[in-house]
Amino acid sequence: MNNPRGLREANEKLYALRFPEQIPQTLVTSDMRRLKEFMVELGGEMIIKPLDGAGGSGVFYLNQQDRNTNSILEAATNNGQKLVMGQRYLPEIRQGDKRIIVLNGEPSGRSCEFPRKKKLAAIFTSADSVFGRRSRRETKKSAQRLHRCCGKMGYISSAWT
Repeated sequence: MNNPRGLREANEKLYALRFPEQIPQTLVTSDMRRLKEFMVELGGEMIIKPLDGAGGSGVFYLNQQDRNTNSILEAATNNGQKLVMGQRYLPEIRQGDKRIIVLNGEPSGRSCEFPRKKKLAAIFTSADSVFGRRSRRETKKSAQRLHRCCGKMGYISSAWT
């Protein structure tokens, strides 16, 4: 359905950086010192995730008070050799991670995925609840903006978080 070139070139996590108003404050780096500074800037807590992960694999909640923070950063970045994404932790994820399904620039559905108890990530494959089919004006506006960017890469369908 989607152009393979677009799938190859548009890493889901990195492509989201084109829409900063739609995502939490984000830093992509392998520099553990910079990640710790970023966590302080964010108030002492953040989420880190691998750029190539899926299904919530490798997602960690970090808190500057945790004695394991250095070990987690060392493992996640392979001692500073692998890029990771650090993001502001949003406690409201417990109220659901909303996604828009876009087909040819039109919203064709939405879902709201809730993380399971004691899990960080709200992902489609492990969500407790998924709903929706109708879209609102904001949904359509977001879908059209996403399509303008993704359409250039040959995407027919995409999801917006």
